[in-house]
Amino acid sequence: MEISKPKVSIVVPIYNVENYLDECLSSICVQTMSDIEIICVNDGSKDKSGEIIQKYAKIDNRIRVISKENTGYGNTMNIGFSCARGDYIGIVESDDFVKPDMFEKLYCSAEKYACDVVYSNYFEYTNETGLCFRENLSGLPYDKIFNAEKNPTVFQVNPAIWSGIYSRKFILDGGITFHETPGASFQDVSFGFSVMLKAKKIMCLKEAFLCYRTDNLNSSVKSPEKVFCIMDEFHRVEQIMDQMGKGALYPCIEPIKYRHYLGHYKRISPIFQYGYLMKMRDEFRADKGKGRVHRKAWPDELWNIIKQIDDDMEVYFKHTNIYYINQSLASKTRNKQIAHDAIIQYLKTAKMLIVYGAGAYAQQITKDLSVIKKVDVYAVTSYDGTKNINGIPVKEIDDLVQYKDYAVVLVAVKKDSQISIVNNLSQLGYKNVIVVDGMTLKDI
Repeated sequence: MEISKPKVSIVVPIYNVENYLDECLSSICVQTMSDIEIICVNDGSKDKSGEIIQKYAKIDNRIRVISKENTGYGNTMNIGFSCARGDYIGIVESDDFVKPDMFEKLYCSAEKYACDVVYSNYFEYTNETGLCFRENLSGLPYDKIFNAEKNPTVFQVNPAIWSGIYSRKFILDGGITFHETPGASFQDVSFGFSVMLKAKKIMCLKEAFLCYRTDNLNSSVKSPEKVFCIMDEFHRVEQIMDQMGKGALYPCIEPIKYRHYLGHYKRISPIFQYGYLMKMRDEFRADKGKGRVHRKAWPDELWNIIKQIDDDMEVYFKHTNIYYINQSLASKTRNKQIAHDAIIQYLKTAKMLIVYGAGAYAQQITKDLSVIKKVDVYAVTSYDGTKNINGIPVKEIDDLVQYKDYAVVLVAVKKDSQISIVNNLSQLGYKNVIVVDGMTLKDI
């Protein structure tokens, strides 16, 4: 029976999750709290997810279905939140599932203490290992009201956004939204920080209810597509802090930011690591110049790593990049296959593709790429008058800077020129740079 005024609205963002969606939706439908609404936002799925949603909608009137073109996680969540009618809003990712009493217990705590947000711990789950309790909230007070001003430790913990429920009035009054960047790229970071910055009454429960799947191979954390997405999220956090006049929190936030940055550095493909590391170093130097970095706020291990990157980025890169870790494999199949696979995934989604270089190697790369992606333009350091090569225009890289935010630049030049070119691209503000060195794409 449909609830006219639900106590909790549960937003389920859905994109190509046919293998997990049955388990997710069935776990929500059997909640011990009956007066809920389940908002399924189908973000243009191309698999059977849409059919599965309709199957459940026919047997449970509490399910509301919103279907739209693919616009990414942030926009999908904002649409779901804007449609919510409940006193509180919860989130269940469509490849996860929940315990039957999750929303009843969270709601009871929220109502009893008039909380802005109630968080819980969660379980990690794989088909092979089953459930494993994750005390993500360790270090925060349980069953007590607190806020970030009185307990800034909450920023160090960074609760998982899908482990709790949020007062809808608090979300609306605070103007809290998700960052609408493409894909599913860490948009939970700025949302979570916004909640922590603005919430007056936070409560944490030690129990775990949500089962977070870690063996979904399509999970965004395993995708090399969005190299600088975590930086975009923290830049948004900083904008929010500045708007709220919360500059005093910067010394506390900075170590957390760079811990996230380092974690992302280890996850991205090796071919993107140099450009990413350069941006991280330059941002750290800028933060120091603004007085945001206080040594006492940093754990020694984290400080020593960041200081090493600041002092000699080249040395750190050579000790952490797979090409340098195992030189004996650098010219063999393993590293080339890593680079090859990452490049293909990245280039297929590029809005604009620039090949830096116009020599024989650059032209061969362009030819090999033609089966998956058309090269839009050749870029050179100094223009020699050549208007085009095989119908592709040739431009100076400085003349293409208007495309720096979304174009992918594939650097296909001799090895001794690569570092200077990457440095120049970074100074010009190009965000998406790939360096290739003697590899072929003929096997695409």
